Amino acid sequence: LRTQVGMTRAVPPIVLTAIAKAGAGETAWIVGGNAQTGTVGAPLPKKIAIKVLDRAGNAVPNAVVSFAPVRGSVADSAVMADTSGVARGVWTLDREPGPHSMSVRVESVARPLIVTATARPGAASAIELTPRQAVGTPGKLLGDGVEARVTDEFGNVVKGATVTFKTSAGAL
Repeated sequence: LRTQVGMTRAVPPIVLTAIAKAGAGETAWIVGGNAQTGTVGAPLPKKIAIKVLDRAGNAVPNAVVSFAPVRGSVADSAVMADTSGVARGVWTLDREPGPHSMSVRVESVARPLIVTATARPGAASAIELTPRQAVGTPGKLLGDGVEARVTDEFGNVVKGATVTFKTSAGAL
């Protein structure tokens, strides 16, 4: 802002500089990382991103955003927003597959946000055969057959895993 006193230029103009600061956070939005699918026991591919705005719609830097997963864990439970008003967090999913959710709270914002994710089993890491041993009559089918159960490192069933059987004697 530039101002001048009087009609003449005898008094030099005064230059004023003003900087407006954002008000307290009033609204928050999920701007990234919601509704992802990831692997059990691993961090989601994208960070969870929460944008905090004041009453006038300005970004609120340094707003404190708290992450509280119902299942899984976060690297930091409280994160400060950056200069653009965005706080980012890394969410590691629980060891069990299925739906996950996380409550996100922002200081001075009344309602929490709910972020969701889905955990899928990891890669196949173990196989269990039932029965472990079977005795049969040559040339006849083997009772109820053999069942293979494939699991990931946490014991979750890996559906659709390919299992190949080989015999050391006889035929399949």
